[in-house]
Amino acid sequence: TASFTTTAANGNMDLTSLAVTGDIDVHTNGTSGHVILTNATGIDFAAGGSEVGGDLTLVATTDNISDTGALTVDGTSSFTVSAAAADITLDLLETMGGAITLSAQNTTGTASLSSSDDLTIAGAIVDGTLSVTATGSITVNGQMNTSANNGTVTLTANGAGNDITLA
Repeated sequence: TASFTTTAANGNMDLTSLAVTGDIDVHTNGTSGHVILTNATGIDFAAGGSEVGGDLTLVATTDNISDTGALTVDGTSSFTVSAAAADITLDLLETMGGAITLSAQNTTGTASLSSSDDLTIAGAIVDGTLSVTATGSITVNGQMNTSANNGTVTLTANGAGNDITLA
């Protein structure tokens, strides 16, 4: 398990050479602290949750990206898995203030997002299936591609008055 927290207001984290095998949590102080994290294995957000005031960029090189704890990001988010058959499964997303980009271009990789709030997808390239569920509205303002293995895209906006917007 690894835990990273910035002490300076709006401080950034550049963690591009990690080899953590357990859960990870990240916390920035302030409204614009950015996190760039590349892990040699997978990335599983720890049960205590993670909170990023700025943008979040994640790359898991040999395994999945998942969450055991809630994830809140005020800025944009980018999630990338590189290994064959690696998946992105984030079902404890809370407030995601900016657009999300997904990449699972690895033969059969899938991506599944679920949020208790609104979600905006800026783009997704997923070789398997892509599923996005939100208690709020869903906005897609970029390309969503699952064509490599005839994957499917499922968008679900739960609750009265919540919309799905394809821009």
